[in-house]
Amino acid sequence: MAATGQANKRGIGGLLKWRGLMGDATRGVRITSIAFLIILSCSMVATQTNYLVIGSTHVIAVLAPITAGSLLFGTMSGAIIGTIAGLAEMLHATLLPLDAYEAYFAAPTNSVFLFALIGIVMGVLFAIADRRRNERGDLQGLLVLASACLTGSVLFTFVFSVSVNAINDLLSLSVPSDLLSDFTGNREVISQIVADFILMMALSTTAGALDRNIDALKGEHTLRATFQGWLAVVVSMAYLITAALGYTFISSSCLMSANNQIKGQIDYLAGQLERSDQMLEGIARRSQFTSARIEELHESTIGGIATGLPLGEHGVSVIAEDGTIVSSSEESFLGQSFEEVVGNGLQDGFDESIYDRPMVTRWYMGGSKLEYLRATQVGYMRMSKAGNYQVMAALPATEVFTWRSRMMIAFSLVFIALFATVYVQAMLLLKNVVVRGIDETNATLKLITQGDLDQRVSVRDSVEFVSLSSGINATVSALKNAIAEEAGRIDRDLSTARSIQESALPQTFPPFPEVDAFDIYASMSPAREVGGDFYDFFLLDNHTLGFLIADVSGKGIPASLFMMAAKTELANYMSSDMDLAEAIQTANWHLCQGNEAGMFVTVWAATLDYETGELIYVNAGHNPPLLRHNGRWDWLQSRGGLFLGTFDTAKFRSSTLKLSRGDQLLLYTDGVTEAFNARDEQYGGQRLEEFLMRHTDMRPHAITEALRDDVHAWANGTEQSDDITILSLEYGSAPEVRGSITVDATLDQLDDVLDFIHEELGRRRCPIVAQNQLDVAIEELFVNVCNYAYEGSDSPGTCRIEYIYRPDPATITVQITDWGTPFNPLAQDDPNKPTSIADTMIGGLGIFMAKQLTDDMSYVRDGNANVVAISKSW
Repeated sequence: MAATGQANKRGIGGLLKWRGLMGDATRGVRITSIAFLIILSCSMVATQTNYLVIGSTHVIAVLAPITAGSLLFGTMSGAIIGTIAGLAEMLHATLLPLDAYEAYFAAPTNSVFLFALIGIVMGVLFAIADRRRNERGDLQGLLVLASACLTGSVLFTFVFSVSVNAINDLLSLSVPSDLLSDFTGNREVISQIVADFILMMALSTTAGALDRNIDALKGEHTLRATFQGWLAVVVSMAYLITAALGYTFISSSCLMSANNQIKGQIDYLAGQLERSDQMLEGIARRSQFTSARIEELHESTIGGIATGLPLGEHGVSVIAEDGTIVSSSEESFLGQSFEEVVGNGLQDGFDESIYDRPMVTRWYMGGSKLEYLRATQVGYMRMSKAGNYQVMAALPATEVFTWRSRMMIAFSLVFIALFATVYVQAMLLLKNVVVRGIDETNATLKLITQGDLDQRVSVRDSVEFVSLSSGINATVSALKNAIAEEAGRIDRDLSTARSIQESALPQTFPPFPEVDAFDIYASMSPAREVGGDFYDFFLLDNHTLGFLIADVSGKGIPASLFMMAAKTELANYMSSDMDLAEAIQTANWHLCQGNEAGMFVTVWAATLDYETGELIYVNAGHNPPLLRHNGRWDWLQSRGGLFLGTFDTAKFRSSTLKLSRGDQLLLYTDGVTEAFNARDEQYGGQRLEEFLMRHTDMRPHAITEALRDDVHAWANGTEQSDDITILSLEYGSAPEVRGSITVDATLDQLDDVLDFIHEELGRRRCPIVAQNQLDVAIEELFVNVCNYAYEGSDSPGTCRIEYIYRPDPATITVQITDWGTPFNPLAQDDPNKPTSIADTMIGGLGIFMAKQLTDDMSYVRDGNANVVAISKSW
């Protein structure tokens, strides 16, 4: 049961205000449902299905809708249904009772008051049952419900019995001497209690199940299912009303026909009496019969008139002379008082006014007084006076309404077929006119809610659907525009945030060009516009480098904000005089304060004395790095402590390692090892180790870029699931220096290209001879691009010049890239010594000179680009 809250109020006031299992239903649902139960009750009364006689058991079936109303809609609703059902029962019992037992309902106390009382009592009992169910569980609630139904059945039968006996007493009818013993010992009363209890319990449990199903399906009904349900209710109400009116009409027609039949019988008997009297008067005038003989002839003639003319199969015809029955189709009536026999079958006794009534009067056939629960069969009679004769004819109700059941069956079948047709037609109409349009609209809306904002609703069956479609389309268009504007704003904000984040990370390499004791390089590729990974490095003094890599939980703006805080705290305390473990612990304490979001960060941090090679590091829950030593990569395992930001009392432990010249560290975040491909396979630590073992001689910049490219190739287009951050440091090696410039492939850009290279060569104290040789090689290759790479093109095209400077030995590699016609200079044969300038192949001598003046020259076709690289050492 669904508690409404009213049942939990203590006291009789709360019980009377209990709103039933469907107390939270809408006003429309409650009114319609209560109206249905009222119509059902009245229809049961009108069709005489409210009062069923099964053997010797009398079942008051109208208690079912009253009980259901009390259970579903509360005490007051049950009282309303009971009152209206009682009024209908009182009218029916007055006008057209089924038998003498039902006739007792004609009294208001036995109908209106009693049924209203039952509605109130059942509502109170159900409210108590609802409270007990909430307090003790479903099983005990069911037992209390059964107790409520049994109590209601006993109370109804008892109150009805008391009321019946009171009326019997008022009417001077036979009343049992001991009412209580009769009530508890009468089998018919006990069987009525049981029958009513079973009926009420069945309806109550069904109503409870219905309520639970309605609660379970709330929000899941389609428009079609909802309309089907309510249409079924409306059609049922219409059928019940039609059935009640039809049954009443058929009953009235049967009574009218019986009235005419009885009147005909009385008129015939009166005519026979008149002819008999005329015949005897004639005999008396013409014959010498004595008066005794004439009286004998009179008695024999009159006595046979009604005896041989019964009405129907079980009807009664009675002729009385001077108040004494002298002729009757019912032999037991002969010689009895006409008024006594007739009066015994009338509820209010004999009444002279009945002689003048144009319609039949209800008459209980049997000729004995009415007794408590022992009523005889209901019949209908008329009586008339013919001189000093009294004539009465009566038919039992079974014969009066002989054809009613058959006519009602035919009537019901016709109207069931009619209402079924109306129902089906209404459903088809709903489907074709409303549901189809709604289904099409919902199908489009489903696509829209899934993100396809290019969909448009195009249902144009009616003005309402046109308005709805236009409204939805306008809303979606406005939403699409708003999303686009918001997306643009977010993109701008994220771009700004990314710029801020990137500016917070070291981006210049080498970061400390004046320090030639190590080479360091790092990169970060966020999974979103902004990420939670970060790296950092900074000089702590004139011989110590601090560096770290970290991974904040989550991604996006929240992670980036926490990242900025973590980066600041770590840099501040690592730059202090604290040892590394203490600095990490202090930073952790500060990150824990006010961390309501519960974010955390894993960190691998270290300090390197680049004069001695001493490395001190702390691993705070981060992925272990790898160390290359003597050409072999191995995992650098350690137990430093938990991640930062969660436990402010966490302790951390540092480890120390002596690096040798040429040793290289590779730090990374789990975006590398947890990268997925299309088969949902991870890149993994083993694949990382295999990659590094294939690249044991790469410098930090090269290995960082190569590893990132390998991870992307492994993912093969699969969306990046996490930030990818890599940091590599090589001890004992001077840093690489890189530079890049892009110019138009025109000869007037040659001086800018040479000045760009001279600037770096000057910083590296390159000998003038090597500079001149390199100038010649670069000039020959650049001029070759300008003259031939974009030959036939309307625009000059572009050329990118890049260099990498590496010390030990001092070497510069210059890379010249163009996107013109494919050309491999190394595929050209070296020219023979020419006899004249005219005999020299275009470009051939220049390329030959470039190869001769540099230490190495290479070419690769990278996509649609020609890439030529030359190297020069000094």
